[in-house]
Amino acid sequence: MKAEAVIHYRLTTHAGVVNLIQGRVHAGVLPQAPVYPCLVYRRVESRRVQGVYTDPGYAFVRVQITCLAKTYEEIKDVAEQVRLALERYGSALTGTAIPTAEAGNVTVYDITLGTEADAYEPVLDVFSHAVDFEVLHAE
Repeated sequence: MKAEAVIHYRLTTHAGVVNLIQGRVHAGVLPQAPVYPCLVYRRVESRRVQGVYTDPGYAFVRVQITCLAKTYEEIKDVAEQVRLALERYGSALTGTAIPTAEAGNVTVYDITLGTEADAYEPVLDVFSHAVDFEVLHAE
């Protein structure tokens, strides 16, 4: 829940993303009649750091973000702004406290870029760009 809250916070407050999608950020699935361009995010994997005798309280969470738009050019612009908003966000040394409505303050140490893929969704008649980000945060 914390990693998703961080992703939602960054995607709804980063000026480059907001200018392109106007706050259309959806958790899990698209609404029934979506307005494009928009984003959908979902957690796809979580793992906690385990100590020998204790739990140090850190988690790695992989979140997939899918950008959807009517044109290929538009999807590339949205994908670039998402990357700029999230890649390497946080402070690896001290952590960055992020005030999120869903999870209170979340301390993020790093967000790293994972795999990316473009596609055309014929049923929706839209282009998509899916990208994975790994969020390292304190539990």
